[in-house]
Amino acid sequence: MKRIFLTLIAGIAINAAFSQVRLGVEAGLNLANQHVKASVGGFSAGQTGNTIASFHLGFVADAEIAKNLYVRPRLLLSGKGSRFKNTSGTPGVGSNVTFRPYYLELPINVVYKYPLSNHMKVFAGFGPNFAFGIFGNAKSGDMKDDVFQKDGFKRFDFGLEYLAGVELTRNIVASIHYTQGLSNIYNGSNTGITSINWKNRLFGISFGYMFDK
Repeated sequence: MKRIFLTLIAGIAINAAFSQVRLGVEAGLNLANQHVKASVGGFSAGQTGNTIASFHLGFVADAEIAKNLYVRPRLLLSGKGSRFKNTSGTPGVGSNVTFRPYYLELPINVVYKYPLSNHMKVFAGFGPNFAFGIFGNAKSGDMKDDVFQKDGFKRFDFGLEYLAGVELTRNIVASIHYTQGLSNIYNGSNTGITSINWKNRLFGISFGYMFDK
């Protein structure tokens, strides 16, 4: 009898917890960029690449933790990267080098929602963004190579994401987000004489559909 009672209580608790969680799908446009800073013998210089277009798509959850306060994790396939002008003068290498890494990305935002009407809310929030590189390439002219390798990019990336948007109806959501990379993704060797710091940046526009509970 005690086991039946505990099973019933556990079932009620799980149902109550998940009744506050909504699941959905999301996809959109990425405008990706990268910044590189190199230090040599006490002198340093930085370069920001040209923005490239990519995409993201995946799943989103929305869990209410207090009145108007939510946790909003997302699991996305997300394209990042940038295009840099090649100034090395190396024969056979194109004038531009384009990096296109793709990540499995997990941003976890704490979001405040403000109701405008019974069916419309605006929201804003921020939180950490964890990412793991799964594939991608670096291309210059006719040359192409895997971007995740020794002297390439590390697979792990970490940043801080800022998010804002609007729930147009109970099910339709539109949002924008900006992710500032905090990790150095460069996988090459850094010495006391030379060091390289390479970081991702990303602006995204998303449209999502939230399923009913």
